[in-house]
Amino acid sequence: MRTSQATKRKLARERVLPVPKKRRSLWWAALITLVGWALLTYPALYVLLVTATSFSGCFAECTAPTPGMGWLGIAIMAVMLAAPLLIGLAVARRRGGLWIAAVCCTVPVIAALIYFAAYGLF
Repeated sequence: MRTSQATKRKLARERVLPVPKKRRSLWWAALITLVGWALLTYPALYVLLVTATSFSGCFAECTAPTPGMGWLGIAIMAVMLAAPLLIGLAVARRRGGLWIAAVCCTVPVIAALIYFAAYGLF
């Protein structure tokens, strides 16, 4: 049996095209983001306190300021704010790039939380 060229092209197109994934509602992203920010509120406030103390050098008594620790604290705060948002967007949009960014932001946050908990800083 011979198939026509048009039929061959149609079959080739059907095999190549991926099935589109159904998007989830943006309410999922909003809910995941708000819950994540609620869970990270206390650690974020602690990092904010350490950051302010590092820049000024004064908490209970004044010492030499360490701006390097202050900038590290700002970076940790930025990652803590971005991680829940990226996780929410990755769940809602189902894109691989968002999942990679979410994991790259979540791993340092979890590492910082484990470090703080291990040394009793919370």
